[in-house]
Amino acid sequence: MRSVGVLTLGCKVNTYESEFIINELKNNGYEIKEFDDICDVYIINTCTVTNSSDSKSKKMIRQAIKRNPNACVVAMGCFCQFREKEISNLIDADIIIGNKNKSKILDYLEEFYKSNTRIIDFYDMNNVNFEDMEVKKYNHHHRAFISFPNKPFNTFSSRFKFSFGKASLTAVKILSVKSFLRTLICSF
Repeated sequence: MRSVGVLTLGCKVNTYESEFIINELKNNGYEIKEFDDICDVYIINTCTVTNSSDSKSKKMIRQAIKRNPNACVVAMGCFCQFREKEISNLIDADIIIGNKNKSKILDYLEEFYKSNTRIIDFYDMNNVNFEDMEVKKYNHHHRAFISFPNKPFNTFSSRFKFSFGKASLTAVKILSVKSFLRTLICSF
């Protein structure tokens, strides 16, 4: 059984996605450990809202590599997506993905362990629908949450460089939200 430590940086969307990833890994035989433990796999769900979040993303990736040089290190999320063209030179992660296909982490890990080759995978996020990830159980939080955007994600804030990095959340269907809420309520 492989062990995995997951670290989430940034927003509640990242937190939600990380909970989904933890559940998927746990349900498929991975032992979930603290990120600070010695693990076989480290997953860092990155953030790029500010320059300091970029630095923290890089720092956490370096720490994982230093903690266990033989581990598979996965970097995913906004920092990777926003720095798509230069990311392979900025970090030494084994698997680097943007904000699409986080739900396919098991496939990426399987491919990496079969080929032992670095994987880098990005998509143009301008026309990508919200990835359907249903969290059935919250393992690392005392409160479950669901988040809806209060403004379009394709807007640019001069204070933050967060733009064009996330898929459109407006693609979430009302029926999916009802189903998610029903499942969430029944899990408590």
